[in-house]
Amino acid sequence: MWVNLLRSKTTRKISIASAVAGCVAALVMATMSVVSTPATAAPWSPPAGPFFNNPTGSSAQRNAVVSRINTSIRHSVRGSYIRFVTYNLDRADTVDHLIAAHKRGVHVQILVNRKMWSSGEKKLAARLGTKRHRPSFIYGCAGACRGYDKGNLHIKIHSFTQVGSKRNIMINSSGNLGGGAAGSQWNDAQTIYAGDSLWRTWLRMFNELKADRKASPRYVSWSGGGTSVGFQRTRPGATSDEVYARGTGDRVIDRLRQVGCRAPSGYGTKGKTILRIHMYAWYSRRGERIADEVVRLKKRGCVVRVIGSVTSDIVYRKLKRVGIPVRDAAWDWGQKKSTSGDAIVYGSRCYSHYKWMSVNGAFAGRGTNSVWTGSENWSPPSFSNDEVTFRFTSKSYYNAYTDRFNRMWNSSNATHKVYSQPKRRPCA
Repeated sequence: MWVNLLRSKTTRKISIASAVAGCVAALVMATMSVVSTPATAAPWSPPAGPFFNNPTGSSAQRNAVVSRINTSIRHSVRGSYIRFVTYNLDRADTVDHLIAAHKRGVHVQILVNRKMWSSGEKKLAARLGTKRHRPSFIYGCAGACRGYDKGNLHIKIHSFTQVGSKRNIMINSSGNLGGGAAGSQWNDAQTIYAGDSLWRTWLRMFNELKADRKASPRYVSWSGGGTSVGFQRTRPGATSDEVYARGTGDRVIDRLRQVGCRAPSGYGTKGKTILRIHMYAWYSRRGERIADEVVRLKKRGCVVRVIGSVTSDIVYRKLKRVGIPVRDAAWDWGQKKSTSGDAIVYGSRCYSHYKWMSVNGAFAGRGTNSVWTGSENWSPPSFSNDEVTFRFTSKSYYNAYTDRFNRMWNSSNATHKVYSQPKRRPCA
C-alpha cells in the first residue's frame, strides 16, 4: 500500500513537472513564432531624412533613390492615394509597381511633362486613363502646368497618403524617374513626413498643377518645424532661353544676399561662414548674375567651394578669378540624346544632377546649418518651369550633405579639374 501510494505521489509530481515544462516550451515556441512571423512584423514605412544614390557603386547604391520610391509604392495601402509629379517617367519597374498598386485598390494620380511622353507613360495611360476628374489618371502638361506653355513641369515630388502605418509622406528628389537617373547621375532625395499644414499646401499645389491653367499667386511658400518649401510658377512673359535675373526677382539671388560672412559663435570656421554649392546647370546671363553674388560673398570673407556639371566657362572664370575652389562632376563626354529626346547632341553622359547649396554660419542675421535643395537649376529655363526648393535647417541634414560633398570632392571617380571633358566613364 505504502509502495503504491509513494509511486502515486511520485507519478503525480513527474506528471506536474512534465506539464509545466511542456507549457514553458510551448510558450517559448509561441513567442518565437510571434517574433519571427512576417505577418506580425511592423509594417514598412520609408525612413525620414535625406538619402542619395551613387552611380559608381553597387546596384543597390545606384538604385537607392528609385528603390525607396518603388518600395513605398508596394507598401501603399488599399484606398490610399499616390500622387506623383515628375519631369518624366520611363522606368519599367516603377510603371509596373504603379499598375500593380492600382489593381489592388490604390488611387494613382500622375502628372508629367507631355514633351517627354514615353512608352512607360503610354502604358500607364492605357491602365489608369487620362481623365483628371477620376480617382486614377496620368496627365501630361504641354508646358509649365501652372499657366505657361513655354516651360516644363520640372518638380520631382512623390507623395503617398499612407505607406504601411504612416501617413502623408512626401519624397522629394533631384532625380527623375527615368532610366538614366540611377546609373548615370548623382541624385539626392528626402523623405518628409508632412504635418496637416504642409500636406494642405502640397495638395493645393498638386491640384493647381493638375488643373493645367494659370495659377495665382505665382509663388507659394510654406514654413514650419525646421523645414520650408517654395513653389514657383513662371515669371510673367518669361521664355525658356531669354529671361535672366532682374533686381530681386530671382529668389536664388535673394537667398544669397541674406548670407552673412561673419559666422556667429558655434558656426562656420574661424568666424567665417561656409558656403557649399553643388549645382547641375549654371550658365547664361542668369547664371552669371548668380555667380556675381557668390563672388561678392567670397570677397566679404565667406569660405566657398563649388562643384558643377553643366557650368559655363564664364561662370567658372568668375569663380576662379577670386580664388574659389571649383571641381567638375561631368564625365563620359560624347554623342547622346538631347534632354527632349528629339536630337543627338554632344555632352556628358555621366554627371552630378544635384541642385543644392548649404550654409554653415550667418543667414538672415542668425546662425544656421541649412540646406536648400530641389528641382531648380541656376539657369534661365527654371524661370519658365514649375519648380520647387526645400530648405532644411536640421544639423543632421547639413551633415549628410556636407559628407556627400566632401566624398565627391575627394574622389577621382566623382569630380575632376574644370575646363576638361573627360571621356572616361566612372558611372555604371
